[in-house]
Amino acid sequence: MKGAHNIGNVAAAFVILLAVVERHLGELSEGWYDPADAAAVVQQAIDRMERDGEIETGHR
Repeated sequence: MKGAHNIGNVAAAFVILLAVVERHLGELSEGWYDPADAAAVVQQAIDRMERDGEIETGHR
């Protein structure tokens, strides 16, 4: 049985997807979050929730 676009082999489909991702890696990386920036935003939210009494201090 053939899948999408007449690709019958899962390995072949994976290779094609990998090639597309590698070809557009620069474009895709623009949409990724910077982990340090994301961590800072989460930390600010937790601090605010503790300050506002939404969560108990130390229950992170």
